[in-house]
Amino acid sequence: MIVLFALALGLLLAFVVWRSIYRPLQVFRKEIERMGEQQAIRSRKLLHLSEFDNVLGRFL
Repeated sequence: MIVLFALALGLLLAFVVWRSIYRPLQVFRKEIERMGEQQAIRSRKLLHLSEFDNVLGRFL
């Protein structure tokens, strides 16, 4: 029972890390690539993470 609980907790923590770190980094990378390709910046996505939004805003 303890092993199953630890496994479930580990999977939950992995999902939280993926959602809060990896996913915004992927969106950030895609936005940087779009800026490099000189696509329209007006459709820029906000990540709702002040650090990433600040850096993306400096590219404008």
